[in-house]
Amino acid sequence: MHLRPSGISYEDVESDTAGADSDDLHSGSFVGGSGNQASAYESNASQSNNSLFSFHPLITSHHFMKVSGFNEAVALAVAKNDKYRPEGYQFLRESLEATLKKRSKSKQQHTSSHVSAEELLEGFRRMALREFGPMAPTVLHYWGVGSCRDIGEMVFSLVEAGAFGRTENDRIDDFESGFDFHEAFVVPFLPPPVPATDSTSVNQRTLFTK
Repeated sequence: MHLRPSGISYEDVESDTAGADSDDLHSGSFVGGSGNQASAYESNASQSNNSLFSFHPLITSHHFMKVSGFNEAVALAVAKNDKYRPEGYQFLRESLEATLKKRSKSKQQHTSSHVSAEELLEGFRRMALREFGPMAPTVLHYWGVGSCRDIGEMVFSLVEAGAFGRTENDRIDDFESGFDFHEAFVVPFLPPPVPATDSTSVNQRTLFTK
């Protein structure tokens, strides 16, 4: 599956992100941060007259839709299906921007600005872990996002609203084969398993200490 933000070319992304470091663009990342990123997304999403992506924008917004246009697209998507909060759509777009930036810095040559469902899901996963760490499941649940299928639903809502473009081969089912949210956002932060104890060794130690 391939997705693209409407009105953007790969050359625009590459020229704007050349030489940029991810740490400079994400100074509020979870590692070493205050853990207040979710509230920042919520605050930005509520400002309808300003850029939805003023929180650590990866690419200047003029290469995408006009700000008011994207706000309107999100409003349409939420009006049609209020399962997902506006902050989730904001984060989805930033994940797409981050994916395009990462691609522009890779050694592989890409002639298309389309992003596959697999690429977008990976970008979403990486960004959620970076921004929210072990709080990612809580934040995503608050936004109504609990599976890769949900991400696909949001993508296609933005496609229908005109914020993202698609090809005739794009299918929402392509998101079904994504990662498991528990494995992606919970397991990495679980404590290491306790090594199994040999009962024979325990009995011997007990015997010698008596």
